[in-house]
Amino acid sequence: MKDNLTAYERRESIKALLIKNRFATAQELAYRYGVSQRTIFRDIMYLSSRLPIITKVGGGGGIFLDSDFENPKQYLNAEEENLLLRLSETLSKKDKLIIHNIINKFSVHQGK
Repeated sequence: MKDNLTAYERRESIKALLIKNRFATAQELAYRYGVSQRTIFRDIMYLSSRLPIITKVGGGGGIFLDSDFENPKQYLNAEEENLLLRLSETLSKKDKLIIHNIINKFSVHQGK
């Protein structure tokens, strides 16, 4: 990855990776993001205040996301919803219906 991410972007990426994979090692993350393990440990300390992260040292150790954690549902913001509505005007009737179903499923403004 190593794309000179900001600390915020790197932490959001680590968070997404942990939510998806439930596990990582500091060494793996340091290599992936092109930073030191010390930086990764600081990132994990920061993320631990927001996510149920468990760390274990030694063989079989690593950074784990608590197995009881469920990812919060993501919603479309108004800008995303408006873009989909504008794009839907250019689609066939069937595709327009699909887009509107997506909007209804993921919109904060349900039933709009």
